[in-house]
Amino acid sequence: MQQEERKAIEPQVQLLQSKCRAFSDVERYSFLVHIGNSADSGNFVARAEMEIDYRTRDGVVTTVKIPAERVQGEEVEYLGNEPTLEIPVNVSARAAIEGWVHFKFASNLMFGNDVDRFTITLEMGYGGPLSVESIIPADV
Repeated sequence: MQQEERKAIEPQVQLLQSKCRAFSDVERYSFLVHIGNSADSGNFVARAEMEIDYRTRDGVVTTVKIPAERVQGEEVEYLGNEPTLEIPVNVSARAAIEGWVHFKFASNLMFGNDVDRFTITLEMGYGGPLSVESIIPADV
């Protein structure tokens, strides 16, 4: 019975830091996440997405979902030498991983709109999705 309970433990996600950087025509949002797996079996992050809840100038409340992207080098040099999570990524049994997850969208998408919330959702291979809300990322 106790062994079955340990196998059923859900992974945990924590948001450690968030940053954004505007380029000429796109904005890049990066989130440093910590994913822990205290279960006796491994798991993996199959995909990640950022959900932005916002209100348009007309007062319409809406949500946009943006999938994570793979980036490297100059595109994320503002983060220093901290690791990027290449999704999909494994999370071994009784282990944790940490790294940046990146999203980008056209700069004009949010222009003139009021952002209410950012939510990062990780779709796990086993178990349901893990979500964590973020404050608005700091500009770098």
